[in-house]
Amino acid sequence: MTRDVESVESWLATDESPYRYLSDDAFLAYRWTPGGEGLAADWAVAATPGSQRAIWSILAGHSSTADTVEVRTWPGSPLWWLMRERDGQIAKLRMWMLRVVDAPSAVAGRGFGRGVAGSVLISVDDSSPVNAGTWELTVADGTGKLERADAAPEALRVGARGLAALYAGAPVPTLRLAGLAAGGSPAGDEFLAAAFPGPAWMIDAF
Repeated sequence: MTRDVESVESWLATDESPYRYLSDDAFLAYRWTPGGEGLAADWAVAATPGSQRAIWSILAGHSSTADTVEVRTWPGSPLWWLMRERDGQIAKLRMWMLRVVDAPSAVAGRGFGRGVAGSVLISVDDSSPVNAGTWELTVADGTGKLERADAAPEALRVGARGLAALYAGAPVPTLRLAGLAAGGSPAGDEFLAAAFPGPAWMIDAF
């Protein structure tokens, strides 16, 4: 999720986190948990290695008074590699819902790796006429487009749930095992795995 400057300023003015650190490339906001036995970091983000170590050092500096530190993070966070011991563990996992409401616009607005190029046919069974039908997905130069195509037996077949999961990075073999995808080809699966790498994650909360 992205936010404009005005919404961030409004959030900073009303946020309940009593402790905040802001630098040119990092932001940390944290509070004591109910009962005062641990810390909860709602935001701990940085863009450079030095700032990464700085914000985690600030939190670690409370080790004499805080039994635990809870932080909202993502699977690829450098936190897992900065600790000398693998003391960190996933304490809570929140699932969120995704519905693709306009497939062509969603693909056009999504980023793709510049090393990915190719195309594949996808047949979508959806109650929404905007999404329903057979499409050709083409990816090149970091962008993607979805264009109407003639029905074809070699197309990957998905429903609304399968389309959303694919868009979010779920592997096609996983979707097949879940009954959310059928058809397609091995070459198409490889292309889609490269075009939609996962897993999807979000450190925001709403």
